[in-house]
Amino acid sequence: MKKLFALAAASVLVLSAGMLSACVAPLDPGGVNEDGSISGNYEEVDKEGLGTALSAVTLSTVLGDTQEENWALHFSAKTGGDFSLTIGSGAAATSVDLDLDAEGALSLALDETEKDIAFGGMSFSLKNAGLSVSGEKGGSGTAQGDLCLAPDGTFYADLALKSGEDEIELKGKETVSSVSAFIGSLVGGMVPFAEEVLPEEGEDVSFVQITQQITLGNLFDMFEQYSVKVELDDSDGYVFRLTASHEALASMLEGTSSSLFTFGEGNVTLYLSLDENYFLRAVSIVADISVSMEASLPDMAPSMTADINASVSLSVTDESAVKLPDDPDSYTKGIFEQLFGSASMPGANDDVAAA
Repeated sequence: MKKLFALAAASVLVLSAGMLSACVAPLDPGGVNEDGSISGNYEEVDKEGLGTALSAVTLSTVLGDTQEENWALHFSAKTGGDFSLTIGSGAAATSVDLDLDAEGALSLALDETEKDIAFGGMSFSLKNAGLSVSGEKGGSGTAQGDLCLAPDGTFYADLALKSGEDEIELKGKETVSSVSAFIGSLVGGMVPFAEEVLPEEGEDVSFVQITQQITLGNLFDMFEQYSVKVELDDSDGYVFRLTASHEALASMLEGTSSSLFTFGEGNVTLYLSLDENYFLRAVSIVADISVSMEASLPDMAPSMTADINASVSLSVTDESAVKLPDDPDSYTKGIFEQLFGSASMPGANDDVAAA
C-alpha cells in the first residue's frame, strides 16, 4: 500500500485541478484545437480597436437572457498536458511527473431565487492520469475513473488506482475545505486561494457577482499595465487571443499573497470565442511555463518548482452532460480516510465529509 501513497496523493491534486479545473478534437463545437488553441487570422488591436469590438458586449449577449425562466448554460470541458513538480530540495526532495488526459462537463444555472447565476455542478472522466514519483515513497502508476463537484461543494471520486501489481478501488467524498487543506499542506498559500475560488459546502457561488465587477475600463487598464498582448480575428464572429508573458504574470502577482512565486520562461494564452451576436462559443487557456517558489519558514512551506505544458477548455453545448452520482448515499467514506488511513496529511482531517 505504501507504493500507492504518492499516486493517491496525486489523485487528489488531479481532482482539485480538474474541479478548478488537453485534448480537444479540431471539430469541437467551440473550434478548439487539439492543443487547446483556437485557430484564426489574428491581428493585434489597440485600446480603441478592442473598445470597438467589445462595444456591444454585455453579460446578456455573452450568456443569454439570464432573466428567462429555467435559464442555464452548459459546457463540455477538456483538460490535459504534462506537469512536472518538485517539492523540497536536496535528499528530501520529491519529484512528481503527471501526464493528464480528462474530459467532462460544467453547468451554470439560476439559483433558488431565479435571479442569480450559480454553480450547477462539474464532472470529469479521467481517461488517463499517468504518474511517476521519486523519493522514499515514490513509484509510478495510473488513475482512471470519475470525479465530480456537486453544487453544494462536495467532491465525489470513483477511481481505479494502479501501481505495478498493486491496485485499489477508491469511492468516497470530501468537502472543499478538506481538499484545499490537503493541498495547502503540500504547497503553502493554496488554502486561501482555494477557499476564495471554490464554494464551501452548502454555499452557492454567484457568477453575476464576479462579472458585474468587470468593465471595459478595467480590462483596458489591466492589459496596458501588465503588457498583455491582445489580438482579434473578426472574420467569423469574434475570437480574442490574449497572451501574458512570464514577466506580465509576475507583475500581476506582485504585492499579492502569491508573489512568492517566480515565473520562468513561457507564456499563458487565453482564447475567447464569441459568435456574430456576441454569444459565448468557447474559452480556452493554454500554459507553457515554469514556476518556482522559495521555502518559507513562517508559512512552513517547502520550496517548489513546476513545469507546466497544459490546456483547459470549455465549449458551449446545448444540454448538460454533468454526471453527478446517482447514489450519493453510497459514498459513505472520506477520500483521505481511504487513501491514508490514520496517517492523513496535515489538515486533511479538519473537515472530512461525514459518513
